[in-house]
Amino acid sequence: MTADEQPQMTGDRFPPGRETRHREAHSTTPKDPLRAQQDELTAVHDVATRLRSAYPSVDPAAVDALVKTAYEQLHQARIRTYIPILVERRARNMLNASSRDSAP
Repeated sequence: MTADEQPQMTGDRFPPGRETRHREAHSTTPKDPLRAQQDELTAVHDVATRLRSAYPSVDPAAVDALVKTAYEQLHQARIRTYIPILVERRARNMLNASSRDSAP
């Protein structure tokens, strides 16, 4: 590709028209809030499934309750992108703490 064939850059990073698409794709505000909420709930459900598999000796209802508690602790977060991973981290920490407490 010669210098003449390379796309022209606007600003310092994006070819014409691409900057807007990039900004929309990486926006913290979802276009469809209901879809974003459903995606978040699906991801949190997946967290519970992973944790039930990772902790087979713990009652599945207890794991679900810990995931629910962790999710409720983050209900007022303004930026929702990392909610599922934060829920998993909190629930995993609670599970590890309870297993340490119950260990002989």
